[in-house]
Amino acid sequence: MLKTEHEALVNHGGLKGIIMCQYRAKYALIFLLLATSGLMFLLRNILTLEKLGWQNSSRAAFAQMRPAPPYQTHTFCSHLGLEPTPDEGLEDRYLLKAIAWPKLPARPAPAPLYQTSDPVHSLLTILPSKGQKEWHVGDQLEALVHMHDFQGSPKRHGGDFLVARLHSPVLGAGVAGKVVDHLNGSYSALFPLLWGGSAQVTITMVHSSEAVAVLQRLREERPNRVFFKSLFRSGELSQTTTCIPCLPPNYPQQPLCNYTNLHTGEPWYCLKPELLSCDTRINHVMGGYEKPLFTNQEALLFQSRINIKVIIHTSGPDRINVLPQKIDETELES
Repeated sequence: MLKTEHEALVNHGGLKGIIMCQYRAKYALIFLLLATSGLMFLLRNILTLEKLGWQNSSRAAFAQMRPAPPYQTHTFCSHLGLEPTPDEGLEDRYLLKAIAWPKLPARPAPAPLYQTSDPVHSLLTILPSKGQKEWHVGDQLEALVHMHDFQGSPKRHGGDFLVARLHSPVLGAGVAGKVVDHLNGSYSALFPLLWGGSAQVTITMVHSSEAVAVLQRLREERPNRVFFKSLFRSGELSQTTTCIPCLPPNYPQQPLCNYTNLHTGEPWYCLKPELLSCDTRINHVMGGYEKPLFTNQEALLFQSRINIKVIIHTSGPDRINVLPQKIDETELES
């Protein structure tokens, strides 16, 4: 009889344990569903608040980072920038004067290729040493360049970009020359004679005056011809947008991130991502070039081995022999 009662108690306890396990599993499943739903609801609210916060913060950042009133410069971005100090303004004027380039004569239409500077038809002449028949270390060498067009006609104005170099392949020595534009199609190249022995003159036409005029126009009218890209990222959300260093006055009204330097006024803008703030920008790379930059006629001014970086040949010898430095007779007497 005791055995029977014991078995009954054991069976009753086992049944009760099974029922409790079933209840626990049921409640655990319900709790898991509730926790998942609550987490999803919380994340949704966070994303909504962040989106609203990003929009407000980007607008606030753009308003706070807007540059101070501009000062006049000779660039397309003259409507941007900070007011310079008197010393900075003076330095700006000196720099602009130093890089000023001669302008081409006004004409109704761009010059055809055959009327532009041609380094092959142009001539380089080494001028004789002044007052003597030989050169010595410490003297100055002068060379004269006469520019001609593709028909062989002499040019009547300046503005060509020439680079002058005096060098000795044997000694491995070299020095840059100073090019003087006489604004009439002729140029002087001046070199200090710094070593004895052979010295060769090389003058290269980097760009014709007509090509320089095109580059000047692109600098003024197309400041954003080179564009950049930035990646914005927050968590798993990322987006790449275009960035430009100069924002034209007529730029389309789009949400922008303004990264203008508050101290120098140097402008920099990126298109704002749709769902990310301006603070989530993590990198910066070059995007490419706007195309086309040139017209078909302008493209003819930028042909390799024809009118870009072509050496101008001499009408006589292209090298001289430099003797040792003269010794002053008064020094010998003393």
